[in-house]
Amino acid sequence: MIGALEIGQSYAAHARASCHPLVDYKGQTMEWDFYDDGAPALHMVCPRCARFGLITAANKRFHVDDRGKLHVEPFRCDYCLRRFAVADSQMVDA
Repeated sequence: MIGALEIGQSYAAHARASCHPLVDYKGQTMEWDFYDDGAPALHMVCPRCARFGLITAANKRFHVDDRGKLHVEPFRCDYCLRRFAVADSQMVDA
C-alpha cells in the first residue's frame, strides 16, 4: 500500500508542474519538472547517479525560453558532486 501512495504523490506533484522541459545529455533524454508557483524550482534527475534533485531560483539562475528550451547556470549534483550546465536544453559537464 505504501508503494501506491508514493506513486500517487509523485504523480500529483508532476501534474502541478508549469511545464516539463526535456533535457538531453549525451544522447540520453530526461524530462524535468518546472514549478513556478511563488518560488521557481526545477525538479531534476542527475544523469550520472540517477538521483533526484531540486534546483531553486534562490540558488541558481535558470529559465525556460519561449521555445520551451531550458537554460541553467552551472550547478552541482548533491549526491555524486558532478557539475553540469544546461543551454538550449543540452546538458554538458561543467
